[in-house]
Amino acid sequence: MDTKEAIYVNKSLLELFGCELSSEFYDYYGQPLLNLISPGDQARVKEEFTDFVESAVDEERFRGDCQILTADARTLRVFCDMKYSVNQRYGALVHISFVLN
Repeated sequence: MDTKEAIYVNKSLLELFGCELSSEFYDYYGQPLLNLISPGDQARVKEEFTDFVESAVDEERFRGDCQILTADARTLRVFCDMKYSVNQRYGALVHISFVLN
């Protein structure tokens, strides 16, 4: 949550967060995942995510709701689908999908 590890973005994520280019996304949000979450939801999401990652096994999923903050200052409610996986090359990975609620 607080690391400088990479967040990889795709076109759908850029559109959801109101950015045109991945460089614009990184300039606005930086690397920590919590920067994507609305300030009012950050503490809860951090606790839920930390609990999930600490006990997750390969291919386990966690689902929940939260609010994100877009680059143009909109707050959107989204459904989060997180999947924990262990990759031989990269180690533990968390894949997160955001779907508008």
